[in-house]
Amino acid sequence: MEDIPQNSHAAKPIAMVHGVVRNLLNKQGIPYALVVAASLKYYATGKGSGDKVPMALAAYKRAGLEFEDDNQCDAAWLRWAGLDWLGCPEFSLPAVQRAALKKAQWQNPLQPQYDTPETLRSFLKLCLDPGHGIKRTPEKLAEVLPEPLVRKAVEFAPYLGTLRHAAQALDGEARKAQQVYADALAGWIHGEEPEPVRSMPLLQAVAVAYDAAVSHAVGCGTCWPGMRLAEMCPDGQRAAIASLDTVPRRRPSARTTRTTGFARCPAKSSCVAAVSAWRPFLNLMA
Repeated sequence: MEDIPQNSHAAKPIAMVHGVVRNLLNKQGIPYALVVAASLKYYATGKGSGDKVPMALAAYKRAGLEFEDDNQCDAAWLRWAGLDWLGCPEFSLPAVQRAALKKAQWQNPLQPQYDTPETLRSFLKLCLDPGHGIKRTPEKLAEVLPEPLVRKAVEFAPYLGTLRHAAQALDGEARKAQQVYADALAGWIHGEEPEPVRSMPLLQAVAVAYDAAVSHAVGCGTCWPGMRLAEMCPDGQRAAIASLDTVPRRRPSARTTRTTGFARCPAKSSCVAAVSAWRPFLNLMA
């Protein structure tokens, strides 16, 4: 709740309301926090002074919500601040704005430890469906879940860490592909001719990356021939990927698909990802 304002003509009636509300909360064992108005404004807008208009605009920008009056807007931001402090924010905010939460008076029960999978599950269920007609999709929850809670979930379910790592890798590849497309579009707009690109057949790309991975494994103290590409050290993975960037000296025949030195592959990430899937077939070819 918003703390009692200092040096205000409204301080006395607000203090009386606070007394009634806090008494009821204490009887019910419900923890609460006190947030001064300046801290709440800074959390919402990045500025601790001014009128309520910036807070209303920030609420519309962050949550797409509009309110009939300032009190409803303040209540919404207080709720969002509490959820953020609990580790389940409704949306992302800059770190400098979130730092304002440290100035509030938080009771210890508002800092749960989540020592068991059951306690963490219960809280995340509340984050998905906090009530009052508000629901969050699992995709949105995964997007805003703070790192400490992510690490706790991975501690209880290690496979979540593997899936998250894979999702981050794919997201990185998608951003790179989007940048390549944007650069190509910009080049076309300015009348620049694209560099000719010849594609490499998928099976040839797999073989090239596989040979590079094996060559690296021979001299690496961490990797060994036969392990999956995703299990190799970062240098081994980079070596396999870099092998697809070599320029061909001659056109390969059907009998020389295992040699290195092929054209740059425009679907490099897809080809490298296929190495593990094609490994049994490549072993038969060896």
